[in-house]
Amino acid sequence: MWSVLAEHVNDAVALPAEQQAIRARARHPSGAFVAFGTADTEQSIPARFAQMVRRHGDRVAVRTPDETLTYEALNRRANRIAHWLIAHGVGPEQRVDLVLERSPDLIAVLLAVAKTGGAYVPVDPGYPEERIAWMLDDADVILTLTTTELAAKLPTDTTTPI
Repeated sequence: MWSVLAEHVNDAVALPAEQQAIRARARHPSGAFVAFGTADTEQSIPARFAQMVRRHGDRVAVRTPDETLTYEALNRRANRIAHWLIAHGVGPEQRVDLVLERSPDLIAVLLAVAKTGGAYVPVDPGYPEERIAWMLDDADVILTLTTTELAAKLPTDTTTPI
């Protein structure tokens, strides 16, 4: 699917062949370009992440000054959240507001929403309250996930601290 979309984008933009080839690559942390095969790009995010868990479960996936999570630990956390989301009505094409600071929890929630088939609407908690209120109202979501600290600032009854 993604390779077909990329072909359509490349055709529409009419890039030179060399630039089209560059678009089909991703930059590795070492700085080298690594081309992805069609089988890799046609998998869902949860499927790709499951591969990483199987291959590198004990390696560090997320590191902050306060917390380090392996792929396996991040997967367990995301699975718990995904089961909770499903129990609260989140499924394919259901939207969930995320009002969260950057943290390991945010990464777990993003992965969990992907595992449910749902979609997330990112809301920066640093936005002015009026903008947040408008975004929460306009997004037509099934629920809003946030922290206890941020929940007090949000004007909605669908807010659920995580």
